[in-house]
Amino acid sequence: MTNVDVAADVRDLLPAEYLQMLLDTFVYECVMCGERSATSEAPASVLVRRDGLLTAAGLAHTACSPSRVREVAPGTLQARQDLDMTAQAIVIPGLDGNRPAIVCEVPGVRARVVDGDDLLIPGLRRLGLHPVARIAATPPVLADWRVRLPDEVRAEISAPGVGGFYSGPLFQHAQWHTVVTGSLGVVVLLVGVGLELQADREPGALLKALHQAARRGDLVGGTVPVTG
Repeated sequence: MTNVDVAADVRDLLPAEYLQMLLDTFVYECVMCGERSATSEAPASVLVRRDGLLTAAGLAHTACSPSRVREVAPGTLQARQDLDMTAQAIVIPGLDGNRPAIVCEVPGVRARVVDGDDLLIPGLRRLGLHPVARIAATPPVLADWRVRLPDEVRAEISAPGVGGFYSGPLFQHAQWHTVVTGSLGVVVLLVGVGLELQADREPGALLKALHQAARRGDLVGGTVPVTG
């Protein structure tokens, strides 16, 4: 039984698959107070905010807000530029064999226009990232992107036009780090939303989340050279 409340007007507004994704969420950031929580810890509610032609749906503590459709001030729903990404190193089986990958999750506002088109994924595509429909297929090379792995616990990812795309923690198993920085020299970069990255999450659960994100159109990526 879900611990997430959904008002009738929210259920009528949201696409069924997107609503189900919210209902299946375990860890989330409350859209009202900003604190991270888990649906197993306290009741949550699906809150939809509307700013003109934009809508964004997310979870809130029920104590912070009941489930409802809420009109917000113009300009409130902007795709955040100061997103704090999380990253995880993983090996992904595929058509070309096992491939080392870095998975980045973009949290924050999901801004959608009324017809359902997302604003975040097109922004990532403008940086050169390609839509990923199947995680088993190796995405195209992004020659202008770079991954730097100064050690086995950090990563720096740069993109043309924006400079630093990600800089922060990335725990890498010794074999993964050696393969990527040694003879291989490239890594598959996947960037998505709704992945619920956790340090102790089993690889199988993450692969399932990646597959689901790809099916929703919430996953982009590329094969990126590693400089060290």
